[in-house]
Amino acid sequence: MSALRVALWIDPGTPLEPSVSGPAAVLGYELAQGLAEHCAANEDLAVDLFAGRGSQVELPLVSLDPEELPGGGSLEASGRRLDALFCQLVLSGMTRGYDLVHCLAPVVTPLQLVAAAGTPVLHSPLVAADHPAALLPPRLVAPPLLRRLRFTAAPQSGLVVEWSTAGGRSREAIEEAPVAVTLGVDLVRYRPVAEPRGDFLAWSGAGGGQGRKLATAVAEEVGMELWSPAQGGAEDLLPYARALLHPASEAGGIEALWPLRALACAVPVIAVAGGELDEVFGEESCGALPAWEIAADPTAMAAAVVDVLEALPRPSPEVIQARRRRALGHHNRRAMVARCRELYAAMREAK
Repeated sequence: MSALRVALWIDPGTPLEPSVSGPAAVLGYELAQGLAEHCAANEDLAVDLFAGRGSQVELPLVSLDPEELPGGGSLEASGRRLDALFCQLVLSGMTRGYDLVHCLAPVVTPLQLVAAAGTPVLHSPLVAADHPAALLPPRLVAPPLLRRLRFTAAPQSGLVVEWSTAGGRSREAIEEAPVAVTLGVDLVRYRPVAEPRGDFLAWSGAGGGQGRKLATAVAEEVGMELWSPAQGGAEDLLPYARALLHPASEAGGIEALWPLRALACAVPVIAVAGGELDEVFGEESCGALPAWEIAADPTAMAAAVVDVLEALPRPSPEVIQARRRRALGHHNRRAMVARCRELYAAMREAK
């Protein structure tokens, strides 16, 4: 069988390169680079990357720049420009000849145009649950040609497909729940180090402005410096942190990429209990999940951090190996890419 040709659409707002910090950009880079590594070693897949100008990924790149289109600076205007940019790609014929379009960009109308031409669409919108791209009903794209993919932190066994229906709906109205694929990280770049950990805490940007405020207050309470993406690259500093603070109400999904990087580095994660990270870090050897609330008193949160650091002053070789094994077994980037390739092949056969 000939190589499967895939057009990978990434939000061009942030060029993809190793030091990107936003969760959506990080996942876009991990997936694109993982596919590039596979394509370099195999002939069953050919992927073209449609992403921001200046992206540093070893795939053929179609550079996109939403600033080339007219529009204001509001979030709504930016969304319209992005939709228009990808629509232009379709209308100009640049998506012809592909067996599949895998879209991680938050767009709607371009997907309808692609499906109207008979090309299967795998949709992975890396946006909030109330974003129009996440709410797009499959029937508005073409049900036989659209599949949803959800990246998840919780370990999954293979491709999981669930079905749901509301009372009174006909069979034709049943919508397929997203296929779940476990998140993977680059375990070569993120790994334990031999040198002792530093006396600082790391914060990945989780929780936005409120998360920064809480993380800063906690670091001040425990008398440690706080590192954030503004201070440098994750792979240079994260392995040396005493712990990673993850004060975000959205404890799973793509927000889990930084905690998974910490796990790969054998660094404990102090996070909000009650999300997908419970399953990942719930084991005593892998992390810590104080059940704090987002609006809690920073002094109380700092006390929880102190308890964690006292319980895990320096990880033993056994603990380091246990965390590393956990990352290797469930969050290998190659495994994430392999599951995506399985889905690509299944969609081409079902076309």
